[in-house]
Amino acid sequence: MESDDLQLAIAYSELPQSIAWQDFMRFQLMECERLEFAAMNAVGTPYQRLEAITAWQQRRLVIRTMQDAIRDSAMALKSEQLENNDARPYPSRTDRSGW
Repeated sequence: MESDDLQLAIAYSELPQSIAWQDFMRFQLMECERLEFAAMNAVGTPYQRLEAITAWQQRRLVIRTMQDAIRDSAMALKSEQLENNDARPYPSRTDRSGW
């Protein structure tokens, strides 16, 4: 893993513990619920109803993408740490019995 990617993975994996992040996500989820309610009760032309549904779905997609990025970064960081802790030499490179 590149150093920039590692730093980004560390930053993303620490986000869920941040009070500011928790507040931000709470706001995003409340806004998503509001948009869902608006989409369910949308009146007007089919285009206006479609706009309401699209706004709700876009918000859900953004939230899910952020959650996936955090989860993927945490898993990548955990995987990187396991590789570093369990770094064993490749046997065929260190075994001189074939010389």
